[in-house]
Amino acid sequence: MSDRKRPLRQRTRNQWWRISGARLIIYMALLLGIVVALLIEPYHDELSLNLVSEILGGAFLIFVIDVLLVRSKTKQWGVVQEQCDYLIARNVSRIREGLVYRAFGFRPHIKTGLEGAELTEDVRKQRDELLDTLQKLPAEELAKRIVPSLFTELNFNYFEEKANETWNLLNMKHAEYLAPELVAMLMDLNTSLKDLGAHIRMYGRSEQFQEERMYYQRTGTEGAAHTLCDLIEVLVDLKEEGYSEPART
Repeated sequence: MSDRKRPLRQRTRNQWWRISGARLIIYMALLLGIVVALLIEPYHDELSLNLVSEILGGAFLIFVIDVLLVRSKTKQWGVVQEQCDYLIARNVSRIREGLVYRAFGFRPHIKTGLEGAELTEDVRKQRDELLDTLQKLPAEELAKRIVPSLFTELNFNYFEEKANETWNLLNMKHAEYLAPELVAMLMDLNTSLKDLGAHIRMYGRSEQFQEERMYYQRTGTEGAAHTLCDLIEVLVDLKEEGYSEPART
């Protein structure tokens, strides 16, 4: 499997030893400088010697900073990377589970004869199939699949809690080592969860303003449908990149 096709969670493992494009350019420039310095030796041997000495000194300094300091620190990150990946994947899995249940009334078909891990995996498969189906629907069709019970204070608090948990993951101590692509997806996830909560609150105003009841319900439902499209998309993307994992048992 090519590196491009591998999930992001796998691609970011043990990359401390890889040479990035910027590092490669620097090393090639140093090598080219040495070649040029050697070429001018017949014309000015002292200048050539000074250039070679300066370039080798710079190369050694870059090597110390890059390999012995930067890469050493990045390699140490690998010790906790697996745990951080699990925390993110578990959070995503819980959001996927809560979303299909609270927004679309998902009820899995519990198959007889399956127990333990097999039953859990089958339920997850049913949930994934539902999300894949919902992802293909336009917002107008998705709105018809939303259950009215989504628009409750209980669900508002739930999605606010999940948004805060996602934000905490972005602000944990080692977040600086997360892949930029992952950070972008988590930020989209946080924004979508917050927006969904805002639409639930908009819908809830229909109880306070009875005369404009239909307006608030329609606005809240339409807004929730558009936000759910974005939310489902980022959850599917995170799953495809390897960030969806049930809690350990």
